[in-house]
Amino acid sequence: LKSFIDNIWLVDTHEHIRDAESVERKNVNLFELIGASYTGGDFLTAGANEQDLFGINGCYEKRWKVFKEFLPFVKTTSYYRYASECFSDLFGVKNEINDKNWKDLNKEIIRHATDENWYRFVLKDKCRIENIFLDQYWNTGNLNIDKDLFLPVLRMDMFVLYPLGEKDEHDRSPYIFAKEYDRKISNFDDYLNLLDYTVILHKRSKSPCIKIAIAYKRSLFFN
Repeated sequence: LKSFIDNIWLVDTHEHIRDAESVERKNVNLFELIGASYTGGDFLTAGANEQDLFGINGCYEKRWKVFKEFLPFVKTTSYYRYASECFSDLFGVKNEINDKNWKDLNKEIIRHATDENWYRFVLKDKCRIENIFLDQYWNTGNLNIDKDLFLPVLRMDMFVLYPLGEKDEHDRSPYIFAKEYDRKISNFDDYLNLLDYTVILHKRSKSPCIKIAIAYKRSLFFN
């Protein structure tokens, strides 16, 4: 039964995974990896200083001291347990991270981050994911993705929250998006046509769904 379950291919319906090229360009290490996940929030909630632990200019030894100090308050959280399983399954760390093994783990994470085959190995060979619903909230409308791995989710927040041309926290706006596709917005009908065009583009790219997450930004009350 376990063997059968282990060989089932999955459809992952909620991810915000950066593309492989972006990962390879970043300074990926143990601390950046933790900081880029919800686990990082657990460390900050426990009292860790964000700059000391996740700041790009901090040396690894100094960051480890902060990590080690707050690990007892974090290691039982669900987010950290998932990270611990990852360290074990992907990098061979069988025990909790400690003074003896953290450097080797860090080196392995850095090494694999520059391996062009690692990205696909983890998602396909290890996780056996057939397709991933990819919500690129940082780059709304982007369809330049690996179609063998991802299905683009149409995130509509930007169009609902910034119809007058304001930019979101990722420096995106409906007007920037329109310019990228040579669409002009002169009136409300043009704006509605842009929405229709956006939906059509995503349907052509086999987008599985539309997502609106404006409850993170504002009340659900409209007047």
